[in-house]
Amino acid sequence: MHFARQGSAVWIAHLDLMRTFERAALRAALPVVWSEGYNPRPELEFALPIGVGIEARMDPMRIGLETKTDDLDLRLNAVLPAGLSIVRAAPLQSGPKSLMSRVYAAEYEICLNGIDCLLPVLSEADPLVVMKHGKRGSREIDLRPGIRSHRSSGDRCLTVLVDAGSKRNIRPDLLLTALSERAGGGIDWRDAVIVRTAVCLD
Repeated sequence: MHFARQGSAVWIAHLDLMRTFERAALRAALPVVWSEGYNPRPELEFALPIGVGIEARMDPMRIGLETKTDDLDLRLNAVLPAGLSIVRAAPLQSGPKSLMSRVYAAEYEICLNGIDCLLPVLSEADPLVVMKHGKRGSREIDLRPGIRSHRSSGDRCLTVLVDAGSKRNIRPDLLLTALSERAGGGIDWRDAVIVRTAVCLD
């Protein structure tokens, strides 16, 4: 399936988003496949976790069903909260790869006043270094190799295609931080409207 989220739903954290879809599947009385073990859960997989505050247009996810269900999207859309919707649903042949392992890139549209001054930085060849903070501490990373393409997409909007997935994942907030610092600061990326328009699978 591909789902979209917008409005107040963008503030749902990833784990809560998973629970929301699990509960929606139960309310829709879908014939879901359940995991085994002490705490069985519906078989549900998201291709790529999405950050809080980011909209989505066509994010892939997969749900396991015991039997074919032709009206899956209609049944889920009838019970999902405002801001979440199934855009497309189709049967998927099971394979050896998980959905998450197939992700190699993601496309984001970023709209922000003054974003034009960041475009020249994107076209440079020099390293684009930013400090990344994680559970294992902080470290500097170069984002430049993970930027696949970029283009202006409106008066104050930018569309970028970046590496995504388990091997290398370029978060839009890190990219905006690095671009703003290289451009001399003065732009608060937290005012940006960020939309993930596509997640690319191999």
